[in-house]
Amino acid sequence: MITTQSVVLAFDGKDDFISLPAMNLDYSKGITVETWIFYNSFKHWSRVIDFSNGIGQDNLVFANYGSTNGLAISIRQGGNEQQLRADGVLETGKWLHVAMTVDSAGNGKLYKNGQEVKSGKMHLPLNLNRTLNYIAKSPWPNDGYFDGYLADVRLWNVARSPAEVMRDMVFLGFATGEAGLVGYWPLNDGSGNTASDKSGKGNHGTISGGAIWQQQQLPVQVQMTQTQTTTQTTFQVLTYLADKAYSFNGTSEFLQIENNEAINFGTNENFTISVWIQANAQQKDTKNGDNDVVEKWSHLGTRCYPYVIRYMNQTHSANGAIFVARYDGQNNPAIASKAKVNDGKFHHIVFARTTENGKGKLSLYLDGKLDGTVDDTTTGETKNNSPLFIGQRGRPG
Repeated sequence: MITTQSVVLAFDGKDDFISLPAMNLDYSKGITVETWIFYNSFKHWSRVIDFSNGIGQDNLVFANYGSTNGLAISIRQGGNEQQLRADGVLETGKWLHVAMTVDSAGNGKLYKNGQEVKSGKMHLPLNLNRTLNYIAKSPWPNDGYFDGYLADVRLWNVARSPAEVMRDMVFLGFATGEAGLVGYWPLNDGSGNTASDKSGKGNHGTISGGAIWQQQQLPVQVQMTQTQTTTQTTFQVLTYLADKAYSFNGTSEFLQIENNEAINFGTNENFTISVWIQANAQQKDTKNGDNDVVEKWSHLGTRCYPYVIRYMNQTHSANGAIFVARYDGQNNPAIASKAKVNDGKFHHIVFARTTENGKGKLSLYLDGKLDGTVDDTTTGETKNNSPLFIGQRGRPG
């Protein structure tokens, strides 16, 4: 994984926090809160966020519960509280991506590192003006302050889908004006006592207690930079950050990783595979209409495979497209990208499987944008004993 060096905000767990202005938001379509977080320790109910009108008054809470490493949502309608908890999912000493969602039907979900860890029924926050809004602080005097680092805190008044939460984990940054984004505090200002809101809503925060700006390596694969404007929207262009890459001659060079369970995904297992690719428009190997980028498949043994990512070459009608798929021996769900990557530039590809409402879904992202989705119709075994190949079409190991 490519890490990205970024400024983050360090909280001492004693008196550091961010105050946000009053917010009167419509949550009738749902809510999502997500952030990159690094715990030094677990203080009593230490907050990611707490939006309210005071103690026990319409509080919207995302926190570790008690003094444990459990993750919790707490939402009060007036004084009526509902909670959703995921036991034992948080860790100290490492960066984690955590998220909570509640949709318009009251389906609540908690996520760690893009994967759902708990679900259950929750009521939504009432639509009213909340005047006491904090990051890293609770209005209850006996609750602890957050101890650790925070980056990229995001608030949506829609429920992000599992695929979108996965995308949010992979990519650092958002375009101003993205639908449903009502608060975005990257916490990368680097100086001063203001936590800028980059959502375009103007909900800038005030830092109190002496929280410190620090450089940290975040486990994200890209950083969004270089804003460009079109007639439709303002968006961010993904820039390749690593200073080195493997170069393959297109005829005989490839990488091979021996089979192991960490890279061998079963029928109902979720996964994310990401890669940067710079493809030559004219491929040398044209025995097939597609060339391997990443795949766990071989000609011998069971012909099923948990995943393949391939590039459509000049002999294929979809020249320049990316093809992703999995196969159980009978069912072969696949996506061919609409966007093309045969322009001689680096492009970022993400192939992800998520579970939504009990059903598997495959998604393909190109350069941070969702290009296509399809139901994962595999029902039989997708695991095999093949090595993982990079730059080589599947073959015997």
